[in-house]
Amino acid sequence: MHGMPKQSSWLANQPIRRKLILAFGLVIGLFVLSSYGSFKSLAQRSVASAWTVHTYAVIDEALGMDLALREQQTGVRGYLISAAPSQRSIYDSGGVDFDRHISRLRTLTADNPAQQVRLQQIDEAVRGWRREATAAMQRIQPIATAGSESQAADRASAIAYIYRVTPQLSLIQQLFGELENTERRL
Repeated sequence: MHGMPKQSSWLANQPIRRKLILAFGLVIGLFVLSSYGSFKSLAQRSVASAWTVHTYAVIDEALGMDLALREQQTGVRGYLISAAPSQRSIYDSGGVDFDRHISRLRTLTADNPAQQVRLQQIDEAVRGWRREATAAMQRIQPIATAGSESQAADRASAIAYIYRVTPQLSLIQQLFGELENTERRL
């Protein structure tokens, strides 16, 4: 064993200064690589977080739009039953809220053609429902001054409206559900 030459590595034959430079260079290189990886991960989290906030903003507006429509429905039913102006104002304020929410949703989902189509379908269906609701409420207005027999017939006609539009409202609710579910999957 004494006769065998000692094997040494390339590094063993280098001066200490070069070994230190190499060691520090390796540490600095690993630090830079680790920092880049952290930065990249942070950037991805930031983008994911922004999309999450966007998704919840869309869902919040969709729920607000749904609530506004329900407020309108409550106002119509209340007005058809009581002819109270306060019920009509509930319907009107629900309409203003609905329009505000759908406008915001159009802006938030401008990058999603499928959601834009769905919003258009919702808007058209709600506008059709509003036309019928307004017509039914206009038939009720004279009831406060009409005789009881005429009043009963008009009220029955207006209440029949509620049952006639139920399928239309079900379609609108289905479209709301699709809008929200699509956003949750994004």
